[in-house]
Amino acid sequence: MAQTETHNHQQDDFFIEPEKDRLGYAPFAKHLADSICKMSLSEGFVIAVYGSWGSGKSTLLNFVVHCLKHKPDKEQPIVVHFNAWLFTGNQDITTRFFDQLHSVLTSVKYMPKGLRERIADIAKVVSQVPLPYAQAGMAVATLLDDESKEASELKEELENIVVQLERRIVVAIDDIDRLPIEDIKQLFRIFKAIPNFRNVVYLLVFDKEVVSKALCETQEISPEAYLEKTIQVPFELPSPDKTSLRRLFFEKLNSVLIATPKDGDLRSAQQRLRSAPLGASYRSKDGSLQKHRPNSNQPSANRDLSADLEQSEPQEVPDLEEADVENPATEVTQLFDQTYWSNVYFQGIDHFITNLRDIVHLTDTLTMTYPVVQGEVNPVDFIALESLRVFHPMVHNIIRKNKDAFIEPINYSLDELKNFHNSWLAQLREQDKQAVQTLLRILFPQLQAVWGNRCNKEQKLMWREQHRVCCPEIFPIYFRLTLPEADLSKTQIQAILACAYDAKAFGEKLIELSEQIRPDGTTQVRAFLEKLEDGAIKEIPTSSITSIVEALFDVGEELLLSEDDSHTTIFDFGNEIRIRRIILRLLCRLDEATRFEVLKTSMSQGKALSIITKELENLNEQQSEYTSDIFNLQDEGLISTQHLKELKEIVAKRKQAQNAECSEKASPSVSDSD
Repeated sequence: MAQTETHNHQQDDFFIEPEKDRLGYAPFAKHLADSICKMSLSEGFVIAVYGSWGSGKSTLLNFVVHCLKHKPDKEQPIVVHFNAWLFTGNQDITTRFFDQLHSVLTSVKYMPKGLRERIADIAKVVSQVPLPYAQAGMAVATLLDDESKEASELKEELENIVVQLERRIVVAIDDIDRLPIEDIKQLFRIFKAIPNFRNVVYLLVFDKEVVSKALCETQEISPEAYLEKTIQVPFELPSPDKTSLRRLFFEKLNSVLIATPKDGDLRSAQQRLRSAPLGASYRSKDGSLQKHRPNSNQPSANRDLSADLEQSEPQEVPDLEEADVENPATEVTQLFDQTYWSNVYFQGIDHFITNLRDIVHLTDTLTMTYPVVQGEVNPVDFIALESLRVFHPMVHNIIRKNKDAFIEPINYSLDELKNFHNSWLAQLREQDKQAVQTLLRILFPQLQAVWGNRCNKEQKLMWREQHRVCCPEIFPIYFRLTLPEADLSKTQIQAILACAYDAKAFGEKLIELSEQIRPDGTTQVRAFLEKLEDGAIKEIPTSSITSIVEALFDVGEELLLSEDDSHTTIFDFGNEIRIRRIILRLLCRLDEATRFEVLKTSMSQGKALSIITKELENLNEQQSEYTSDIFNLQDEGLISTQHLKELKEIVAKRKQAQNAECSEKASPSVSDSD
């Protein structure tokens, strides 16, 4: 099975072609390739490059392979590039390795007779070799024991065939550290069993710590000692410096966001327009002819991201009347401000870019998500939000699901906003809090009032013109490729409970949840009430019980929705039962005197009279021993007989007043009777 080449996209050239090296690895890769080709070998040779996760091991290996494949024909070795992780699966990795070896060797113009059969034979024997590391020589002897005529002949025959190729074989193996433990062990069986095949060089790249842990089960020899016996020359790859990472990241961003125009030559089109003589005409996006003017004084908001890469001297060109300047690059640069980008990047995004994998992960995400919003969002804001999606998905979800708390907090007091934002911020790692907080203060200026001491509201028109995420009309566009979630996360529950200390704010939040429909047709308020029943109620501080009970007695009737009533089974519950149970469970955490005061206040002032009436009936019924037991009450009941009597009088007066009001509205007026 031949390995499929997948590295043919322009944005991956940085990791494949040494000419586009941004990490300083190309010189080392060239020299290593030279050594591999020129070194004199009496037997096989194993070279390893150790590097941590995201340090650029694969990039270095790609550079070496590139250099080897571009050697003159007389020097060029046969390169077997085996990405072990791509081949992991049900098939034995030894078989997969020799299948790949066979596939590459059979593609060579001249293939010695019998090579296919001998590779199959050796694959079968190697896969059966045990792995006691202290007896590695015995393991090899199982395959190549000179006293065994069959094994000796197999060794000699295979070596002779390899020598007949008259070309060095370089086996480059990547992603060893991503393999399952058993596959790592099996792969090292191969390295240990056939290192003495002349003219074969292994070039391995992996995380030494990860591989060592995989090899540490044996008690007979340490993983470090085993690696020393297996690998002749190791190299340690340092992590890329921050400057190199930034340069690479910026160039990959440029390749993702500044797409090529329809004629396939953006750079040429840009250069033609930039180099045009004063007065040359071109066709603008609306189809009209425009006169070209030098743009050296163009504001930074409209600068081309790739302007710094253009170094050519201006030259006169023919009239550009037919030049098509309508391309994605124009849409990006019209909304791009370099000063704003520098603030967003250095005060937020830069914190998340720590290695090559971070760059690949983020730019791969942008490659997919940006095309569907291109020209409709501010590119800087979108990169920032996608950074949060990749590196802090919890924060991204909080923003998406709580638009008002970030953009138009008209339903929140300042204290409520602070409680809400500080509750989710507290869940982040300490080292990430400052970067996330600062980034969000830039993206959402309203948060300056929460985490700062000012809020500039005079720039809303500019935010809209720049398609900023802080603009209410633009905000939903940034989340087009976000799937709706039916369930409420723990973070969302905590965010809702953060405003539970205020009855009015908590009631408004419950109504907001009642307006959010889940994929199954029910509302989010039902899901929230069930989450409280399932255990979240235990997280409510005693100080917030009063305000929650008051809120439920006030807006409870607005939560009795047909969407949440059962239409298919008699066993399901409606929100009324959920509300009653939650109130009872909360009251059970208070002493009897406090319970009475809470009920007295909320029943006197709450608007949900039907909920209040039903709760009073429950209080009357709960005087039984059974109800006291199920709620673990320590006293005789939830409320004393005397206090229950007072509550009945309060509710009776309210119902009487309500009936009188209804009668008055139903009675015809004097003018009507006339």
